[in-house]
Amino acid sequence: MCIVLLSFLLGIILSGIWFGFTYVFNLISEKSRCPILSRFSGVLSSLIPTITVLFLNEQYFLNVQSLGDWHWWAASLFVSVITAVVVFQNTIENLPRGKELIWYGFDGVLMEIPQRLMMQSFIWYILRKYGMEHALYLSIPITACIWCVSIIIQNLLFKIKFSIQTVREIVASAFFSVGVGYILSETMLILFPMMAHFSERIISTRLRAGQNRK
Repeated sequence: MCIVLLSFLLGIILSGIWFGFTYVFNLISEKSRCPILSRFSGVLSSLIPTITVLFLNEQYFLNVQSLGDWHWWAASLFVSVITAVVVFQNTIENLPRGKELIWYGFDGVLMEIPQRLMMQSFIWYILRKYGMEHALYLSIPITACIWCVSIIIQNLLFKIKFSIQTVREIVASAFFSVGVGYILSETMLILFPMMAHFSERIISTRLRAGQNRK
């Protein structure tokens, strides 16, 4: 239990460092009037820890042999649909359309680099290092908890009022993280979580657009 708590706390610290650097990249992007930097800030902030932890684990989640298994494609789509249904009622300021919608979906693809390749791999490494049984599968709920707590911390930092929208975001984050985390652990292929995140953003946006037309 101590190792689980340690991995969780270290994950929260890593999440904070990642968020801090992402925020800095966004500020630089705003001041330099370089929007492309802001679009890739999450990935840029996670590159060094991601590469490091993947190297330490000796696992890069590129098992392309899993591509032929339609069950995991179906599972990924199922996770994305359920998540979209949970979260689409949360309003966003500007509903992305056209090319911007594709970029919005692609941003979801990129988010799987810090969320799965960085964080889940990091938790897996810590648990393995201390000899925890079933470390790979145990890393799934721990990673989900880290991202849910990170949402709460960010809301506190930016003084965002806790509301039903926050609850939906946390529930959706937990379900999605556990779902794609398990799929990743079974397939060892990051393309499945990336596809699921892309699909979730497209589906949730379409659902919002349909709701606005009513």
